[in-house]
Amino acid sequence: MLRLSQGQLTLLDTCPRKFQHVVLEQLAALPSSEQQASMAWGDRFHLLMQQQQMGLPVEHLLSGDRAFQVAVRSLQTTAPQLFDAGSVVSEFVDERLLPDAPSVQRSSEHLRSFTFAGHSFSVIYDLLLTEPHQAQIIDWKTYPQPQNARWLAEHWQTRLYCYSLVQTSDYSPEQVSMTYWFVRGGHLEEKGPQGALQAGTHYQPQSLLFPYSEGQHQAVHRRLSQALERLERWLSDYAEGIPLPQVDVSQGQCDRCPFSQRCGRAGANPGSALASDWMMTDLASIDEVIP
Repeated sequence: MLRLSQGQLTLLDTCPRKFQHVVLEQLAALPSSEQQASMAWGDRFHLLMQQQQMGLPVEHLLSGDRAFQVAVRSLQTTAPQLFDAGSVVSEFVDERLLPDAPSVQRSSEHLRSFTFAGHSFSVIYDLLLTEPHQAQIIDWKTYPQPQNARWLAEHWQTRLYCYSLVQTSDYSPEQVSMTYWFVRGGHLEEKGPQGALQAGTHYQPQSLLFPYSEGQHQAVHRRLSQALERLERWLSDYAEGIPLPQVDVSQGQCDRCPFSQRCGRAGANPGSALASDWMMTDLASIDEVIP
């Protein structure tokens, strides 16, 4: 039995051989300095939102980074319903705008698990808002909003997160939705010794809402069944020493893949990671990165 996530299902669709390297062999390329900085920003934001939902202090997370402060405050101004009244950043929002809805239950970093075709699946919702007759999954994204919303609608994260909630609760598919908040907004500029924001600077979080339905639920069920049937065949071959299939080189993915040299592809990127760069990795870290 494998424990799978949306990130691993995405890898399986993207390139089965890459799935082999990352999931079965536990290999990953060391992130670049830019990737490390982006991951640190995202980790800090997720921690702040989790702590403020729990009523814990967040002042230390807000200090020392003007752009981070503006991103958090801009989200609270844009979507005050995502914040609890009395949070440490409430000085930037009129608390009268915050909804008083005791029937809404909030759960931060909410874990759901289920089994399917002999495999275990786990999802973690950044924020889950539940009421008696509806539930909304909230996910924080720290990269720019994609121009093609349909691409995100069809992504495994959207499908699996909604599917998991229906499978593990009494909610019907029509009572479930998922909203992505792209929280980093635009570029922050500063001026003057006090670091005052430059007039006209745009820093607006954006969101995408995806409702769910019974038809979508059945489609996810079929797609998941098909993916796991293929995986079982490939795992059987892998046990006999046969590697998982490679992506077609004509798709142009190999030149920018850190595993290109390891796979022996003729068009391997000279800048991809060398053998000494491989390391064990926490698989949960791949979920935030959408290929």
